[in-house]
Amino acid sequence: MPGSCIIIADTSGELMARIFDLQRFFSERAPAMTRRFPSGSFHLLRVLMHERRINRAISQLSGCNAAGFSEGVLRRLGIRVEVEGLEYLRQTPRLVIAANHPTGGVEGFVLIATLLRATGSLKLPANEVLAEVPALRPHVVGLDRYRGNAGAGGPFAEAFEGDETVLVFPAGRTARMRGKRLHEYPWLKSFVTHARRSNRQICPVWVSGRNTRRFYAVHKLRRLLGIRLNLEMLLLPDELFHRRGECIQVRIGPPRHPTSHNLQTDAKYALALQREVAALAPAENSYASPPQAGVPRPCRHR
Repeated sequence: MPGSCIIIADTSGELMARIFDLQRFFSERAPAMTRRFPSGSFHLLRVLMHERRINRAISQLSGCNAAGFSEGVLRRLGIRVEVEGLEYLRQTPRLVIAANHPTGGVEGFVLIATLLRATGSLKLPANEVLAEVPALRPHVVGLDRYRGNAGAGGPFAEAFEGDETVLVFPAGRTARMRGKRLHEYPWLKSFVTHARRSNRQICPVWVSGRNTRRFYAVHKLRRLLGIRLNLEMLLLPDELFHRRGECIQVRIGPPRHPTSHNLQTDAKYALALQREVAALAPAENSYASPPQAGVPRPCRHR
């Protein structure tokens, strides 16, 4: 169950809780796959995914709420955050925040802290692994592909029915390099559909960042070898630690209601919003825009 833990000793001899337990997480959600893992593989995974460092941070920040925990992670990594357009978050209640997904890690902590400080509430449909962190658990709507609930219905739909701010990463996957530019996967339409049904406005948000060359090299190599398993995702915890000392930029655009467009489908509107988020990036940024969705981008207010 999420939140169950055992007590382990750190290398310094200090006792700490193993809240984030990779072997337990995989065994509960994919037991058949876990049984096929070679002997000793979880030891290597624990090292690769920094399980001990993550548990140490969780233990040392155990008294924090979600905003404090996220700020604590950023502070430990020496990450600075610059936000433009913060006033849009305070002007409109029940927003849906639609953001790009450049690194699969640091933007989550940045936006969790920013949104909770600005709006006081948050629901985040995300992988269940985030719910392993006690401070984040009240805000995470767990979506688990292994259990078949990662679709647009069920817990995802319920997140839109309340009054909390909803944060979504509509690409569903971390961006990948294509040539020398970072490309997002096409945004899925489900967040537009549920925003419209629940009478919410959507706020486009762009966050800076990219992963190391190693992450993209592993992605290219496993595709060349025909490997379907998303091996590079195992590197995401290590990628988070590689963000040390960076300055993360956040640019927030004006919110709009999904019924205010003249597009025929929610899928086209999702792509239009994706283009707008890409356009929020500074001119020198190498973030590529998705294909044209067929409508001009709304004017940006200052």
